[in-house]
Amino acid sequence: MTEKYINPEQLCIGLHIRLESSWMEHSFIITSFKIKNDKQLNKLSTSGIAGGLFGYALKVILSDERIAVVLSVNMDDLLNPNLIIYDPAIPKEEAMIIRPKEEGLSILESIRKSTLSKEVLAYLDLGESVSFFIDVKNT
Repeated sequence: MTEKYINPEQLCIGLHIRLESSWMEHSFIITSFKIKNDKQLNKLSTSGIAGGLFGYALKVILSDERIAVVLSVNMDDLLNPNLIIYDPAIPKEEAMIIRPKEEGLSILESIRKSTLSKEVLAYLDLGESVSFFIDVKNT
């Protein structure tokens, strides 16, 4: 799973995070978990500890209730990754790739694979069919 550092203001409910510090150095019992509620979010935001991850191939629910999979991280906006949208009316090979904020959407939460049907999992399986490129910015 790909890990990316995030700023405290980028924390949100549904995000999976991994804290770099030992569990003895903060008030959370475990160091890797999904943010489930405002109480956890507020505690993280005000504690000064923030490290996070947004994994490649993570299945998510969007604000319009569609299901998607994280294809790649948007380094300019870590909480606006490139997503492949599940749509049974469109062949998998032609699936839409979007960035949620550009479509007026947001990611509500991540989904456990065990809650998805075999059809949805097969559609969103990135397998060996994904090619990557490196976007090098001129400095």
